[in-house]
Amino acid sequence: PEAEAGADAAAPKTTADVSAAEPEPAQPASAPEAEGPTPEELAAQEAAATKVQTAQRGKKARMTFHERKEQRRRKLEEQRQAAAMRVQAASRGAKARQAQKAKVQENQLAASKIQARFKGRKERLNPMAESNVRRERLKLDPEVQARQ
Repeated sequence: PEAEAGADAAAPKTTADVSAAEPEPAQPASAPEAEGPTPEELAAQEAAATKVQTAQRGKKARMTFHERKEQRRRKLEEQRQAAAMRVQAASRGAKARQAQKAKVQENQLAASKIQARFKGRKERLNPMAESNVRRERLKLDPEVQARQ
């Protein structure tokens, strides 16, 4: 260690070593040292920060308002769609019931016609049926024959 101390003493001193060893001269008392911003600068910074915060809060409020408005619009549109679907379903159901009713009536009319034709044929083929007996009596009636 003693050899190192002797080497340090023999080495020439650099400007960094000299400036570190010597204290800096004190500044004159007339110039204030820069300790931080002045009260006026602090007030200006606070006012600027308040303005930025106000602008951000306003933007956030507008965005929230528009998001809620969009949500309400979407919800209303969904409700309209659901209502339209219910109306359409009811309309289709009513139309289907009317078509079914018309089909039933058409089938009943067709069945009535078939039944009437069958009964008429059956009646005509039965010689003892009342209508055939009446017809035969009329053929034998002299007054009817005189009119013909």
